[in-house]
Amino acid sequence: MIDDRPRDPGWNRTVRFRTLGYFALALAVCACSFASCARSPDLSSTPTNVPPPQFAVTMTPIPLPNTIPMSTPALTVMPTPSRTPTPVSPTPTKVPTATPTPFGVVAAIGVMIDNDPHARPQTGLNAADIVYEMPAEFDLTRFLAVYFANAPPEVGPIRSTRPYFALVMTEYGGGLVHCLDVPGVPTILEQGVVFNFDLCRGAGEEGAIRTSERDAPFNLYVNARLLESELRLRPPRHAAALLPRAPLPTNTQGASQITIVYPQGHRVVWTWTGKTYLRAQDGAPHRERDGSVVSSEAIVIQRAVTHPTSYFGEAGYHTVDLIGSGPGLILANGRSLPVRWSRLSESQPTTFLNSEGQVVALPPGRVFFEVLPTDGTVEIQP
Repeated sequence: MIDDRPRDPGWNRTVRFRTLGYFALALAVCACSFASCARSPDLSSTPTNVPPPQFAVTMTPIPLPNTIPMSTPALTVMPTPSRTPTPVSPTPTKVPTATPTPFGVVAAIGVMIDNDPHARPQTGLNAADIVYEMPAEFDLTRFLAVYFANAPPEVGPIRSTRPYFALVMTEYGGGLVHCLDVPGVPTILEQGVVFNFDLCRGAGEEGAIRTSERDAPFNLYVNARLLESELRLRPPRHAAALLPRAPLPTNTQGASQITIVYPQGHRVVWTWTGKTYLRAQDGAPHRERDGSVVSSEAIVIQRAVTHPTSYFGEAGYHTVDLIGSGPGLILANGRSLPVRWSRLSESQPTTFLNSEGQVVALPPGRVFFEVLPTDGTVEIQP
């Protein structure tokens, strides 16, 4: 477990003599003959700074019956998506009519929410317009909940962020709420597209809430409504979720249940109820603190290459390649559509392309992104 609490700023301060007796004693010592008292320092015992060894995680895919093949090629940037002609159906499918995004978007605010077992149940996931789940370290994941309007008065518990979560927010603008970070995050946030609400360094602390119900670091929450004034300086951008939406074609494959297994065992199951998808994780319904089950109208599975790092020792948080392209799947209304996601640079949004290379609009409603390493598994039941 990673301790996100900042270190005591009082460590390693110089100790000063505080009494006249200490001062006299120092003068007496200095009166010794230089020839007899002085000696050369012993360099043989001086420790040498040895860089920590790089930690590599060996991930073994978990086989599931009827799974999507896991042998995916390495991600490459696709300036021009390949277009593979497909046979024309004898009965043409009517193209869905795009509908405007049903959000009164002034600015977006993203909040880092922990998914450690000690952090469950969380608060604020069902109130979010968009949620991303991505690996953090060990077999743990974290959430980025993005609110376009009516952010709730309490969201959390909040933990540190990673560069790839900050990179996601560059698609939306607004601000990112978190507690501390790791190398790479400041470089992204200092570009000015996303406001850096680091609650543990004083930015946005007017909205920070510490509860007595849990031990640190699982007791930090935020009243996101109190931070909205800063967001107006960073207007919304052109993320797919902020563009017009459209239902999936009716001739797509059925998807009544989707099982997603992350490489080190974290298991997620989404079940279609006829109105929405309900979420379970690690063998139990995923409930919020108010007892409601986490749900979403649409799910996007986005496969991405991940790399282990040596930060935090053996925990070794992973990096996730979100600039590039890879296979994906969009699920809504009990159906699924294979796609390929593509993002060419930080200044451009992620787009989703069908087998003909045409851009696919996201379905209406709330969207939950499952960003899955390439060696994870997905099983779909029609």
